Amino acid sequence: MAKKKLFASVFIFYRLFSTEIPLNVGIATPISESNFGDGISSHTCVLSKAGVYYLSKALIISETLDDEPLIRITSSGVTLDLNGNVLSAKMKKSGNCLIEIAEGVSWVTVRNGMLYNSTGEGIKILSDTSNVFLKNLCIRKVVGSAVYATKCSSLKIKAIMMCNILPSDKSGCVGISMQDCSNILVSDVQISSETLTTDFTALKLVSCLVGNCDTIRIVSNEMQAKTSFYGVYLEYCKSIQFSQAEIISNFSEKDFYGFYLNGCEGVVLDKIKIQDCGAIYTCIGCKTIDGRFNSLTNSFLQGNYTILDSVYGVFCNNEKYSLLERNNILLNISPNVGSAYGIKLGLDNDEKTWGADIVVNENYISGNTGFAHSYGYYDSSTSIGKIFTNNISKSHGSVFEFGSTRVSKKDHMNYWASILLTNPTQILREITFDGMDILSIEKKGINLSVVDN
Repeated sequence: MAKKKLFASVFIFYRLFSTEIPLNVGIATPISESNFGDGISSHTCVLSKAGVYYLSKALIISETLDDEPLIRITSSGVTLDLNGNVLSAKMKKSGNCLIEIAEGVSWVTVRNGMLYNSTGEGIKILSDTSNVFLKNLCIRKVVGSAVYATKCSSLKIKAIMMCNILPSDKSGCVGISMQDCSNILVSDVQISSETLTTDFTALKLVSCLVGNCDTIRIVSNEMQAKTSFYGVYLEYCKSIQFSQAEIISNFSEKDFYGFYLNGCEGVVLDKIKIQDCGAIYTCIGCKTIDGRFNSLTNSFLQGNYTILDSVYGVFCNNEKYSLLERNNILLNISPNVGSAYGIKLGLDNDEKTWGADIVVNENYISGNTGFAHSYGYYDSSTSIGKIFTNNISKSHGSVFEFGSTRVSKKDHMNYWASILLTNPTQILREITFDGMDILSIEKKGINLSVVDN
């Protein structure tokens, strides 16, 4: 039933958008089976002149004869309109693609149709290209990646649905992969792959500069055979903004990461929703490593869970000059073995300074429950410069607020605490503990007073 609903949504999606831009066939060049007898290989159609090209009907090629793409665009100023049709081929060699945009071309558009059932990638954009526009496409059952781009400037991807992306080898597969790209726009994209047995990354950006990604849905992906899931993976990226991204109902038999940022600077995550996602082992809504000037604001991280390890709403390692503001981190659960963390800063590593100069403001953390420990906020850093204001935590019956500033702590079967400060050198006016079973609390540099309920 689920597969029938998914196929129906795929069909509706690409039919809905395939007619958005009417095609004037009087000034366009049709492409049919006869176009695949010429070119570099016997089954490659080469578009070597500027102009508008369209598919006159669905093209389903049983097998390519050489190690070449099905369609190669070698000229600037080309528009390839699939005209609501399906383009499909069985590639002779994995790593090839249905549509290739050659090096150095610009002002290329591919739009309005479905790429389906290939043993190669969907669309490959080679280096030194610019002003490439992919629009109104459904990319289904391709291998390796649906869209792969390297060293492309001004790349726009809009109104695209991707599903059933299959691995080319044991290294995993990617929905959209970009490397060394700049001036990126990704909008109205949905990515789902049902069941996979290799690592899967829905959206991967490496060394990309300046971009805007909005209205992205990453839903219903299931990783089996102890493989990991990454919703959005960013590495060494600068000035990328995400807005209204949803990562919902994904599961990994290994580790789950909603957003994973490594070495990024100036990345803005706003109005993000990460909900009902799980993993056998580590489950993290948003993880950042070695970043600067990044922010997570106005977001919901809710109902995520792990079976055999810990669950984290936000986990920051060596994050500097960054902002966590107005986020709701709710009902994340580790019921069997590990702990639950609303926000965690730092690693258990005394040799480095973790989490310096972070502003944590107006976050609401509630109902996060771990078998071993429950923490609204956990700080194992050895740095100073953090500012906490107006944060509220209700974590397994415990409450803390920074700024106002009240902290509750409670012993209840296991050790439950809404906050653990292993190094109390943060900028705090005062901490007041209230609750039962408080024994002795000694924290140098912080004014403590005990208040009975």
